[in-house]
Amino acid sequence: MASTKHYFTGDAGDSPGLRQVTLRWRGMTIPWATAPGTFASGRLDEGTCILLDAARFTPGQWLLDLGCGSGALGLFPHLVSEGLTSVLVDINPTAVRCARANARGLGVDRALVVHGHAATAVLPGRFDVALINPPIRAGRKVVEEILWGALSSLRPGGSIYLVARVRQGGWTLATLLGRRLGQEPQLISRRKGYLVFHGVKSSKGHPNYEPKDVAAAGT
Repeated sequence: MASTKHYFTGDAGDSPGLRQVTLRWRGMTIPWATAPGTFASGRLDEGTCILLDAARFTPGQWLLDLGCGSGALGLFPHLVSEGLTSVLVDINPTAVRCARANARGLGVDRALVVHGHAATAVLPGRFDVALINPPIRAGRKVVEEILWGALSSLRPGGSIYLVARVRQGGWTLATLLGRRLGQEPQLISRRKGYLVFHGVKSSKGHPNYEPKDVAAAGT
């Protein structure tokens, strides 16, 4: 079971100072703020890379990164696609500090980093794309809250991209997502033990989604 000091908690211990590292992605060298107690501290997570390679973005889209950590999923797309707007959310205050520092460092001015709970921190029906690399070790309840929060945030026709390891229940998460979407998500990438699924929210919403689920999660 996850420790109470898991990085995806509102009480991840004392807030340390940030440090600068260098990340490499798609031939770019990227200065990056990180700190102990945050997800993939000091490195670029493999699942994040695989998800970014698989996802598709178009100018003008609104992106949501729930459980953003230091912000790679919400910020890197701005380096390769113009006109995006991102909202990044994390319950860990140190992660929020890192993500805000990275948005400034990359010169991404159309990014808002929010400290809050995944299920209650964003407006419903506003986003075109949700990018989810769930904190599996935080437990199934937390992961489900992130998935349901992401689905709630999407506009009808919006896309959700989910990455998870096969050995950490990737197929099970896809099944859960499909039940809420009302249709099976598409497997669009399988690399290095990771699965990436893409689902589209129905024009009528996701039929098995009940608002009370998110309301309960926020209590």
